[in-house]
Amino acid sequence: MNKIKMDLTKELPYAVEESINRLRINVSFLGNEIKKIMVVSTMPNEGKSFVTLQMWKQMAMALIGIGTVLSVSACGGKENTTSNEPQTTANVAESEAKTEIKVALWDYTNAEYYKNLIEEFEKNNEDISVKVIEISADEYNDKIQIMLSGGDDVDVVFTKEVASLAGLIQKGQVLSLDDYIQKANIDESYYGGMLNELALDGKVYAMPFKKDCTILYYNKDLFDKAGVEYPKDGMTLTDYRELAAKMTSGEGAEKVYGAHLHTWPRSLQNFARKTDDFQIAEKPVANLADYYDIFLKMQNEDKSIMDYGTLKAGNIHYSGVFYNQQCAMVTMGTWFVNNLLEQKANGTIDFNWGICSLPDIDGSGNANGVIGVTPVSINTASKHPEEAWRFIEFATGAQGAAVIANSGIIPAYVDDNVKSIISGLDGIPENFSDYINADKFYLEQPLHPDAGELEQINSEEHSLIMCGEVSIEEGLQEMQKRIDEVLK
Repeated sequence: MNKIKMDLTKELPYAVEESINRLRINVSFLGNEIKKIMVVSTMPNEGKSFVTLQMWKQMAMALIGIGTVLSVSACGGKENTTSNEPQTTANVAESEAKTEIKVALWDYTNAEYYKNLIEEFEKNNEDISVKVIEISADEYNDKIQIMLSGGDDVDVVFTKEVASLAGLIQKGQVLSLDDYIQKANIDESYYGGMLNELALDGKVYAMPFKKDCTILYYNKDLFDKAGVEYPKDGMTLTDYRELAAKMTSGEGAEKVYGAHLHTWPRSLQNFARKTDDFQIAEKPVANLADYYDIFLKMQNEDKSIMDYGTLKAGNIHYSGVFYNQQCAMVTMGTWFVNNLLEQKANGTIDFNWGICSLPDIDGSGNANGVIGVTPVSINTASKHPEEAWRFIEFATGAQGAAVIANSGIIPAYVDDNVKSIISGLDGIPENFSDYINADKFYLEQPLHPDAGELEQINSEEHSLIMCGEVSIEEGLQEMQKRIDEVLK
């Protein structure tokens, strides 16, 4: 039987293409009837299996009419629709002139700003085409590690959180970007110090793409009804406690709490992160003592926040508490703005709300901020690192920032143009742009190889303190002891 090598003119689904990448495909033709496809592994001791043609409909479309055994080389990516028109010589030449880079993403289908970003990038970089590898959000962290460990042909990798990025760095699966950053003369001031926050052992392995800044949201209608002045920038935590006490009223099901503290440890600890008093693995946890003291007094003495144990047991969500006007104030990321606008538009809420800076121990206002960030990196095994960097530079720079800002997403890069775009969006509070940039941003989670284990310790000891099962001092001492054991 003869063998030929060919390039498919049609794109196949990602799963099919990845199978072709890893396997030798023998297609047996008996007379005019295609019986079955025999898939024989190229790896020793993996055996073989038979897969019916019906399971490979799109592969059959590409292979039909070929009466020989063939070896196919293909690249992975998200399934795309293609034209049925035959490729002309000119089309083939144009296709071959482009370099295709593969970008790993989650929620691509539902996130319009990604599509807009890629479209704009391809317009400005006609020699590069982008192929998206979409992975479900729930499986993303695990699957991306498996793919990169297996040497998958991915060029650009977005990560959901810095803890996942740390794992990729430790395994040598993403490149240091320092040389690229230096050659491109990246102005770090537009990122609020985030490049340093995304460095490990003195090297930067990711550029920040988008961010969520923690701010304070408040219900204007409740404050108006109580005759209490609105929260403002530069409040101390003592100011915040006093304000929450004033806004607490009623009993039982009718009770309105002055503030809300969610069960996540960062809901409390972000107040300390803002002033660089705390970052797990970097600062002593004893620095949290004053913060726990304030919030436990709000919970146990003032009764101005819901009881932690009740929140945990009832799995009570912060959004419902605020939407139902059961609390006057809540701290949350800037992404919550879009949620509130959507709820207002569909009639779920009908109250007026405002925002101000996150309070802190010193009342520093907008000087510093606390953020969650989406990092983006280059796969160490990328065949096109230069083109991958061009995409990253575009996506995380002025042009990409403007594109996603127009979609209501807060980019990591913020200049006057981005501020103007954000401020001009329908329904956005007038002062919103004041909170999307700062002299210095601190990450909610550290870029540390043991971040996952450290956060588990943090969560367990935090719960014990908030439930009153241990004293603040005992809980923080045990937290520090367990952290030190991990860091040895």
